[in-house]
Amino acid sequence: MSIKKLYVLPLVRKQREESKMLKKVSTLFLGSFMVLVIGILGGMANDSDDREVQKVPYSDISEKLGLKQAQTPLNIYWDDFHDDDDDSLSGNYSILAAELTAAGHTIVEKTVPITTSELAGFDVLIILDPELPLSSPEISDIQTWVNKGHGLFVVGENHDAFNQSTVNDLLNPYGIQFIGDANGSIANSFNPHPVTDDVSKLIIPHGAGGLLSGGTELGYTEYGELVLSVYESGGKVVVCSDSNTLENGFIGSYDEITFLHNTIEWLGTSKGSINGYVTDADTGNAIKWAFIIAIQKPAKKWTLTNSNGYYELADLPEGDWLVIVIKKGYEAGFAKVSVNPGETTTKDFQLEPKPE
Repeated sequence: MSIKKLYVLPLVRKQREESKMLKKVSTLFLGSFMVLVIGILGGMANDSDDREVQKVPYSDISEKLGLKQAQTPLNIYWDDFHDDDDDSLSGNYSILAAELTAAGHTIVEKTVPITTSELAGFDVLIILDPELPLSSPEISDIQTWVNKGHGLFVVGENHDAFNQSTVNDLLNPYGIQFIGDANGSIANSFNPHPVTDDVSKLIIPHGAGGLLSGGTELGYTEYGELVLSVYESGGKVVVCSDSNTLENGFIGSYDEITFLHNTIEWLGTSKGSINGYVTDADTGNAIKWAFIIAIQKPAKKWTLTNSNGYYELADLPEGDWLVIVIKKGYEAGFAKVSVNPGETTTKDFQLEPKPE
């Protein structure tokens, strides 16, 4: 049966249960999917890597199922409690605040200790050259929050201009440390990463930045000094050498505004994953090389089960995903699965054999 014919099948009645609707919706997929699966199984029987599917018709299924889209506007926490030299979003960082606000984000200046309850509802935390020390409870709460899939942006200074010791305590689990002062006045060498897209030069005024070590190294001065590093596992961390880079009077000198937006976008898009097993509903035996696709319009990601029937779909943005399982000789499996940042959601499937 052609795809065109499948699309003219009667629509599912609104009163039917979601499970019945999903079975009806399956007719939209099976034709093109089975052609694709046969080709995959012919030459890639042992392939369990995630791959992008470019052309799979799924119409407006996500809307019919009420699947929510990942949100791009972010809630940003600006720490002002540890500031002791009058840095502010309304003063010397007003351009930064205006840029983030214009991009649709909400940035809130906080003048209280950083706690789990204060961090609730925020996606990104910015700590900029804190002169006052971070307390042990604050460090613990921040680390726990980051590990749950949130983003931390730490911006330093030269060693005597901020509380380097407690910042290093905060960064210790991420393998990044401030180890001294950098002498360079620009960062002009970058490794490829979403944070450094379209960034070729950043200003470090007066050679006043901190020298970094560790993490995933991204940016270096004209002398080869590390001044930009990141970490990702569950949550995400970006550490930048010098707060002056983002300050009024310097931001916009080169590619600082691009760097700012790249950083916030990357920090705020922490992803989750879906995994599980696919088995025969009658025998309980593992079903290997079953085709799995997850859809959240417009994103699509797919993989195959391995010899144990196991699958995993990683790096999925937050939200509801339609997961479809297809294997020749079985009825297709469907489920709506919610993905949370930094978490793995397990969804097993038991496929019913088709009548012979």
